[in-house]
Amino acid sequence: MLLDLIQIELDKTVISIQTSGESYFQLVYRIDKWLQQNSTRAITLLTDFNPDGVAEVTYGQFKAAMHDLAFPFKATELHLLCKLLDFEQKELIDANRLLNGLSFIW
Repeated sequence: MLLDLIQIELDKTVISIQTSGESYFQLVYRIDKWLQQNSTRAITLLTDFNPDGVAEVTYGQFKAAMHDLAFPFKATELHLLCKLLDFEQKELIDANRLLNGLSFIW
């Protein structure tokens, strides 16, 4: 129950961030720069979560890996990144998408 409430609040904050106009794009640019510098390390760490080598991870696994890599953004911004990378909206992220960063947004 509490986790559901936290998820709802994170989702509301993500929507607020996405509708903030120019500051949203500035944030996405900063996250994209970080991903460009750290994607290889992130993919290596994320594929370690799955012994069969599948690069698809849950939001929780993704967030844990980003924490281990000292992701320099707020928890809400990390949740935004999860949402952006979750094309199918299954709460799963294909780690290989990190190689392209957030270029799909531009």
